[in-house]
Amino acid sequence: MKNILKRLFAKRNIKKRPVGNISLFVEVENISELKELTQECCEAIEHLNNCIDKLNEFEIKASTSSAND
Repeated sequence: MKNILKRLFAKRNIKKRPVGNISLFVEVENISELKELTQECCEAIEHLNNCIDKLNEFEIKASTSSAND
């Protein structure tokens, strides 16, 4: 398992940079539909940010545990 993690981290680019921009084009017929779509997008972004935080936390734990072994 340690060797697998070492290989994964060795292949990863450590530099942090933005992944990119997401553009969304929709046709909205009324303001309530726009509000609902905006709320859903905000929830999706929050979920993705939580996933990224969990992955970063895992990376820290994995690199710490592999350094101690």
